[in-house]
Amino acid sequence: MNWKTVDISISSSDIIDKIPTTILEKELKERKELQVADIKQAEREERWRSEDFDIEIDPEDYGLIDEEDVSIDGFEDNQLISKLTDRGYEVFGENEQYPVKLDCTSKYIQDLSSYKFKEFMCDVCGLSHLATNEEIINEIKNRL
Repeated sequence: MNWKTVDISISSSDIIDKIPTTILEKELKERKELQVADIKQAEREERWRSEDFDIEIDPEDYGLIDEEDVSIDGFEDNQLISKLTDRGYEVFGENEQYPVKLDCTSKYIQDLSSYKFKEFMCDVCGLSHLATNEEIINEIKNRL
């Protein structure tokens, strides 16, 4: 497979109704003629036929993009910001202050499971996730 191409698997049952009858009749006629002329060759060809088949395409020929080739360097900053804000994210510039969102932070902390809360507190205190509850509490006391 060429590094720029992609294999697409297609089931013949998905496309058979799209093939004109004249082409199907022509193919059937050719296969029957081959069976009469050379039964062994017809059997060899039939052995390799299956309901599913692969087609190799170049995504650029169809205006498609291969996800592995996508880089954010190909986009303008305003395009990236627009896409992120459309998805519900807030984007801040390099020198902008982040708004204080205590409601979101407290909601996040309240919704954490106990082990995730412990990991969060370890991260806040700069401790290993293997720290005991007592070590976490002592570190919080020291910081207060």
